[in-house]
Amino acid sequence: MVLARPVSRTQWMGSYLIMAFAGSIVILFALGMAAGLGWSLASGDTALLSRA
Repeated sequence: MVLARPVSRTQWMGSYLIMAFAGSIVILFALGMAAGLGWSLASGDTALLSRA
C-alpha cells in the first residue's frame, strides 16, 4: 500500500478499525430499516416503522 505521507501503525490500525465499525453500523441500520419496512408492509400496520 502506498500512502501520501508517513502514518504510524497505531494511526493506521485506528483508522482501519473505525471504518470497520462504521461500516458495520451502516449495514446493521440499513438491514434493520429494511426489516422494519417489510414487516410493517406485511402486517399492514405502518405505525410499527415509526417505533424504530
